[in-house]
Amino acid sequence: MTVRALAIARGVSVIGATAAIIAAATYAATFNTNTVAAQDINLNVSNDVLRIYDFDGAGYDATHTTNPGGSVQIHNITLVPGTESEHKPFYLKNLSANSFNLTAKANNPSLTGIGDTTKVHVYFYNKDNVQTGAATLADLMSGDQPTGLTIGPNATGSSASAVDGNYLVSFKIDLGALTGTSASVHSLDLLFTGTATVPDATPTPVPTATPVVTPTPTPVPTPVPTR
Repeated sequence: MTVRALAIARGVSVIGATAAIIAAATYAATFNTNTVAAQDINLNVSNDVLRIYDFDGAGYDATHTTNPGGSVQIHNITLVPGTESEHKPFYLKNLSANSFNLTAKANNPSLTGIGDTTKVHVYFYNKDNVQTGAATLADLMSGDQPTGLTIGPNATGSSASAVDGNYLVSFKIDLGALTGTSASVHSLDLLFTGTATVPDATPTPVPTATPVVTPTPTPVPTPVPTR
């Protein structure tokens, strides 16, 4: 590398480092706290054959008010901007003999100091804590989004072991979403809906036609003339 090129490269690196310092200082100056409070996050189930476990002592409630499948509140979560939150478990019960694919959508939550909902993320995990889907808050507010989660026939989630019906959810807010000196998320409702999976239809075998065998006519002997 020539001396001139080296000088240019060093200048670019200095500019980049200076920009990063300015950005960090601006963030620190405008945002008074290092965390975002996420409060009153409710998980709901819309299907009448699905139930969601209520951690407040009701268990798998059989009676429902707002939503057929019941609801459960994830108590306050503290979010560090730019960092995914801890994974919060929730449990579903399937009262039917069908399997379901789960989608999710969100209401319009109360947001303070958050200007861009495309920079607020929700992640979905299966019973093995493997991520199966992700969506932005903007996507969820626009309608049902795939989560990659499924629940099998008559499955019942349990905190005792990793079984079908166990799931986890987490949240993340990017720094670019913040607009004020503090930020918070209130009254975020996530509604899960199960769509029954239809197994691939097994084609009915077409019976093989029995070939028609035409009998060969027995030849009639030619009479011998009498002398």
